[in-house]
Amino acid sequence: VRGGRSHRLARGLLPPRYWVSRGWLRATAGARFGLTITAGKAMNEYFIEHRIDTLAELFEPFEFRGFTFEQWAYSQFHEPEGNAWRASKVVNADNVDGAFSSFIQDLIRIVDRLSFISQCFTLVERQPFIVMRLNDNSGMRFFFYGTVPSPGVPLSFEEDEIAALAELEKYEEKGDFFRCLREATNATSFYTRFAMLTSALEAMAGEKTTGKDQNKFTDKGYIRSNIIRDEKLYANIFGYGTGIRNVMLHGGKIDWTESRHDDFSYIADIYRSILNYFREFHSININNNVVNPMRTPTGDYEIHRLWLEPRDKSFRPTLTSVHEAFISSPQRADEIEGYDILGRPPPSY
Repeated sequence: VRGGRSHRLARGLLPPRYWVSRGWLRATAGARFGLTITAGKAMNEYFIEHRIDTLAELFEPFEFRGFTFEQWAYSQFHEPEGNAWRASKVVNADNVDGAFSSFIQDLIRIVDRLSFISQCFTLVERQPFIVMRLNDNSGMRFFFYGTVPSPGVPLSFEEDEIAALAELEKYEEKGDFFRCLREATNATSFYTRFAMLTSALEAMAGEKTTGKDQNKFTDKGYIRSNIIRDEKLYANIFGYGTGIRNVMLHGGKIDWTESRHDDFSYIADIYRSILNYFREFHSININNNVVNPMRTPTGDYEIHRLWLEPRDKSFRPTLTSVHEAFISSPQRADEIEGYDILGRPPPSY
């Protein structure tokens, strides 16, 4: 965050720890909101409102676990509009980071269940939100995380790619590797992509038989020694009883707050290992300088982190009003109608 504002294009899928542990739970407020925080003796009160993208339509607001859930907008005939909800809650915490950490952890747990009950697409990650301190904030200054969906960026398929495709003819596929890898590329969530990438690794390794009964097992040693070639990364993924692949697919719950996850970006690390394997063991030169590989037509976002102050202090800003002004501004990083973009974050928020 520079001068209280930032802008980037986010492509690809972010691991859950970005939203729960690294981004919101474990990080300091400075890393997340551009602040230096000294916890005070008295608790502060924060109003937080977050968008949920969903095809479920909500005709009347309801409250659950301290949250208020409302449809994003209604027509003049009170018909749900926007393919989204708003989730809001007042949180008591020492500082803004603690408030949002508590909020987002609880919200994600509820959204997981909402998806099941509604039987609809439901997404909370990379959605806009606002955080406003209600006490000692006469200027009504607040943090706004603004996102705008951005179309996927194509990659060219030229002579080098055609040559690599021809070279693949020499590769003997042990399992359904290419199908698993394509499903991973097309995936729209971290868990789905991770599951298909680990399936692709196992398809690359194939099976081996052991013992007098000739029982078949995935050749995990091949994955460790020939593909991953990083003992800590391999243990984090496939370790007996603790590897996230095993925990995920055997009905366990992954604790993303564990520090062992901090050194890895699992999707990128696995995919990079696959590219290196084909280059070094099969002389198939797939471009490893691509920025954000495994691209999809959706899932990219233009992201802005802004500290704002409303010019009209007669009403409290809502997420819908701020977001509407934000997306309507052609120079949204520098000017949003009705709001001043602060040059720096307010101290001790």
